[in-house]
Amino acid sequence: MERLKRPLLLALGAGLLLLLTLYLPRFSLVETVVPLIAGGVLFAIIRAFIGRTAPGDTRTAPETEVMKRHRAETAPSETNQILEDIAQGITESILLLSRDFKILWANHHALEETGHHLEEIVGNYCYKITHHLEEPCQAPHDICPLHELLATGQSSRAEHVHYDKDNNRIVVAVTAYPIRDASGEITKFVHVSKDISERKRAEEERERLVVELRQALREVKTLSGLLPICASCKKIRDDQGYWNQIESYIKDHSEAEFSHGICPDCFRQLYPEYCDDELPGGGPNPGPGDE
Repeated sequence: MERLKRPLLLALGAGLLLLLTLYLPRFSLVETVVPLIAGGVLFAIIRAFIGRTAPGDTRTAPETEVMKRHRAETAPSETNQILEDIAQGITESILLLSRDFKILWANHHALEETGHHLEEIVGNYCYKITHHLEEPCQAPHDICPLHELLATGQSSRAEHVHYDKDNNRIVVAVTAYPIRDASGEITKFVHVSKDISERKRAEEERERLVVELRQALREVKTLSGLLPICASCKKIRDDQGYWNQIESYIKDHSEAEFSHGICPDCFRQLYPEYCDDELPGGGPNPGPGDE
């Protein structure tokens, strides 16, 4: 039907023109004008009928130039709105940056994290807003993922400490992605940062507990294995081959402390003049000043 539309219209028009040419001289003005009007209406009806799709026909009429232009103009705006909605729904901070590190756009989460309004950060440098610095981040303390991205051409990751408008510290994991033009040249960056402050606090607490545990283990001293001890004086030989008093050795290799006294047998041996028959051999240990 589409192929026959234009030839059919041309044929009808040519036929009407031929009839008018042959019969106009034979009729009066009224007889001439009325058929012309009727022919024009008939021509319009035929053209409308040909342009209409048949019942049940799912094919649409061909696009006009106006329709094509309208579709071309509205399609990018619809796509941009979809992308905007996606970016605003992501719960990570997203910044669109120029090659000279200026902020071109930010999503809602980035504004909440920094505490700024959009008009306050657009056109400003990312390192001023997120780091409160007057120049770009530098190694080794703050490795800038944008510098690495420019050097390698690939996305780059780093852990940074950001600061909000009130100078509150935020530990973030940053990933930078390139945006390229038709020639493949990097023209912009997408800077995505995720708040990992809670995770870092948990890691630091775990590290602190590990250090405390290791220190405690170093301070715990235990005795085990065979101890070479003198059968006469009871000194103990250490790993270096030196003989030590038993109390010194035990004190150095355990948490035990010593207090000295004299057992009844030694008391009789050392101080026989102070002994009597009532002092039991297994009685309580008299102290140095005990009588």
